[in-house]
Amino acid sequence: MTSLKHTFVTTLWSTVLFTVGLAACSRGSFVAVTVNDVPANADRMTVFVTNNNQTSGPHEFAVVKGGAFDFSLSFNADRHGDVVVAVEALAGTTSLGKAQGTGTIAPGQTTSLQIDLGPPAADLAVAADLSTVDLTVSDLASIAITPNALPGLKLWVKADTGISDTDAGTNVAVWTDQSGSGNSPFQGGPTLQPTFVPGVLNGLPVVRFDGTQYLNFDGSILVNSNYTVMIVEAPADGMDPNLFIGGGPPNVFGSDNTFLFGYTKANNVPQLRCTQWTHDLDVAVPAFSAPGQFNIDSCLFDMTRGHAVFRVGGLQGSNNYTMPVTQNALAAIGSHVSFWKSYRGDIAEVIIYDVPLSDYQRRGVELYLRNKYGL
Repeated sequence: MTSLKHTFVTTLWSTVLFTVGLAACSRGSFVAVTVNDVPANADRMTVFVTNNNQTSGPHEFAVVKGGAFDFSLSFNADRHGDVVVAVEALAGTTSLGKAQGTGTIAPGQTTSLQIDLGPPAADLAVAADLSTVDLTVSDLASIAITPNALPGLKLWVKADTGISDTDAGTNVAVWTDQSGSGNSPFQGGPTLQPTFVPGVLNGLPVVRFDGTQYLNFDGSILVNSNYTVMIVEAPADGMDPNLFIGGGPPNVFGSDNTFLFGYTKANNVPQLRCTQWTHDLDVAVPAFSAPGQFNIDSCLFDMTRGHAVFRVGGLQGSNNYTMPVTQNALAAIGSHVSFWKSYRGDIAEVIIYDVPLSDYQRRGVELYLRNKYGL
C-alpha cells in the first residue's frame, strides 16, 4: 500500500459548499478525516459523513502520490453524537475499496479517535479494506495551526521576530523571513524604510508604513502558481487605493502580470481587492473609522477553482477566474511600486503559501493569528 495526498480540487471553499441548507450558527464542531495507506493506483477518493441525520456527501477528491489523504467538514453546534464516516478509493470507474467507521462528538470537547475500518460493512463490501481512518472531532475554537506546520510556506514575516533593531521608531531595513525560504523583505533606502512600533496589538509590535515606504521581496513565489496570502493589518486612514502587497513589471501593465492586495473604492464604497491587475475580486468592507482597527485578510487562488477572499468569520467573495499570475517583479510589502500606490497603516504579520490552503488549514492559521493578537 502506498500513502497518497489529495489536491483539494473540488472543495477549496468547503465551508460554503458543505453548509448549504444548514441552520446558521456562530459555533460549531469540525470533522477532519485522514486516510492512510490509500491503494497505490487510486486516482480519487469519495467521503460520505452522517451525524444525527445531517448528511454531507458523497464528496469526491483527487489524490496524488506523496502523503495522506484528508477531508474536513463543519457541523452545527447542536449536532453531537455519533458520526459515521464512509470512504471509498477509485481508479477510473473501478472501486478499489470501501470502508466505514463510527465516532462520537462530545459537546464542547475535542475527541481524537482512530477507527479500524476492517472488515467493511456489508453494504460497502468490495475488494479490499482501506486500512485506517484517523477521525478527529473538535470544537472549531480549539483548532490552531502554526504557519510552518503546513506545506508550501514561502514567506512568513512577523513583527515580533526577525527585526534586528527593536527600539521604538527605528527603521526596518530587513524583515527576516521565518519560512526557511530566505525570502526576507528588504529596503536599502533609509527614507523608504518603514518603522518598528512596539506594543501596538495585544502587547506585540507592528511595522508601520506611512504611504511612501515599502519592503521588496521575491514575488516569483506567486508566479504560475496557486497561492494563499494572509496578512494582519490595520489601515491608518481611508486612502484609496491603500495596497499592502503589490508587484508587477515596471510601467507595463496587463492581464495577470501582477499581484495586488489591499483597499480601494468602487462608487465611493470601500472594497478589499485581490487582483492580478485584471479580473479584480472586490468585496465590500466597512468604511474606515479609526486607526488601529486590525483585520486578518486572506486571498486564496486555486488554478482549478479561481480566487476567494476571506476575513475572519468566513468567505467574503469568490470568482472562477483560473489564470495564474504570469509576472510579479518589484513585489513589495507596503506598496505597488510599479504604480506608486502605497500603504498607510500597520502590518503585524504576513504569510504566503504557494498552495491554496484547505478550509480546515486556513481556519487553523487564522485561529493561530486570532489567539496571538487577541482578535
